[in-house]
Amino acid sequence: MHHVLAFGYWRAAWWRNLASPRTELCPELAEGLAAYAAEQAVCEEARASGWAAKWAPVHERAQAVLLSMASDALMTTFPPLYIDINLQLDKAKEDNRDNEDL
Repeated sequence: MHHVLAFGYWRAAWWRNLASPRTELCPELAEGLAAYAAEQAVCEEARASGWAAKWAPVHERAQAVLLSMASDALMTTFPPLYIDINLQLDKAKEDNRDNEDL
């Protein structure tokens, strides 16, 4: 997940870099492209931040387990970690899956 988050933040920076003024284009087109690139940067960063927040409990648990494994002490028993996964399928996809079984 580290690589996914790093890519998301990198991609946001890439879009921000594209939002810089372009002198070879007419001003209206340059402004439109800059606005689009800025919006894409915001979307990429929001997506990466959302994923980071959702995966924070898993990351924290993994760190605790790794630290426990690295110590000379006996392995600590950790309580179960429950993660809510919301799998939302839109109605059209759901109907198509039902029809595939026929």
